[in-house]
Amino acid sequence: EKGTSQICLQELDTDQGRSFSAFLIMEVTVAGIAIGVALIIVGALMALGAATRSEFVLYRLIAARAELCCGQYKHRFLLVSGGLVMLFGCLIALGVVPSRGHSE
Repeated sequence: EKGTSQICLQELDTDQGRSFSAFLIMEVTVAGIAIGVALIIVGALMALGAATRSEFVLYRLIAARAELCCGQYKHRFLLVSGGLVMLFGCLIALGVVPSRGHSE
């Protein structure tokens, strides 16, 4: 498939002198990178809005929804959620989390 590369990592020699092999196959695609970067931006905006307790219209809408389930801890919830969205975006961009149509 065009625009796809596979990365395979191998670890050898542990502290006890035994050898083992660990393979991590990551499939990096252009679409995966684009989706990952978009998620990183959205997560960063969520976390930044929560950290500053922003009055921006979109953040107020999200915070109002979060207040229904978290009450007074809505900003803390959105800060943690933004961090998790950024982490997931990184995993998608790196190819650790495969795209939908990927099967082995």
